[in-house]
Amino acid sequence: MVFIGRETTMSPRTTSRRRLVIITLVALVALPALALATIVSDPMRVFTGQVGIGGTAPALARLDVRGDADTRIRIDGSKTSGLYFTRAGIDAGTFRSTATGLEVWTSNVTLALALQGTGAHFLGNLQTDGNISSRYQDVAEWVTGPPLPAGTVVVAQDANRAIASDTAYDTRVIGVVSDRPALLLGEHGADKIKIAHSGRLRVKVVAPVAPGDLLVASSISGHAMRSSPREVRPGTILGKALESLEVGRGAVLTLLTLQ
Repeated sequence: MVFIGRETTMSPRTTSRRRLVIITLVALVALPALALATIVSDPMRVFTGQVGIGGTAPALARLDVRGDADTRIRIDGSKTSGLYFTRAGIDAGTFRSTATGLEVWTSNVTLALALQGTGAHFLGNLQTDGNISSRYQDVAEWVTGPPLPAGTVVVAQDANRAIASDTAYDTRVIGVVSDRPALLLGEHGADKIKIAHSGRLRVKVVAPVAPGDLLVASSISGHAMRSSPREVRPGTILGKALESLEVGRGAVLTLLTLQ
């Protein structure tokens, strides 16, 4: 070690003491951090003030996270609820993520919104100032009836029930079984099927059928046919064909216009 004015050599005892001082200082700095890292039995608690992460401006909430990173907060785990917000009186949480999606609650027993899988469930009224768009183009209702394939022409039976048509020019015709309606009305039931009564969908028909033909029930179960001009009667019209079928049986896109 060099001092101004003269050169000197430290004794082994002095060097040992200096090393001890350095080790002690390092320990005083490192031990609190190590001690904090080993405390896992009790979570960190902030009782007053606000906590800010990122940015230089003062925190505006109890927890204020800012920055330009794509991910601000990430929660990962294997439990049912990954994210959980609560307020007094709502133990169910006002907002929470679950194993099946996201949920918004207004009380312990009232679920306002559930986003599960690929759909959403609203409990209450829905109001929009824009358009509601759908990939499909028909309006259907839940009606009691036996399982029937999509495109089947159905007629009304007693006790608000629908069955496949089997009579030509049947005035009881009420619609067509829909697979994926754009708008579905009524309440689902194990003994119910979706019956479209307006819009466009594919309908089972017996050839020949050309675009613009008026369709009515045929004698073939669940199939429509082209109406003969002299046979048109009120209550028999199912809709108007938008495609053609020259021979045999098949399905054509149809505009449902029950009359």
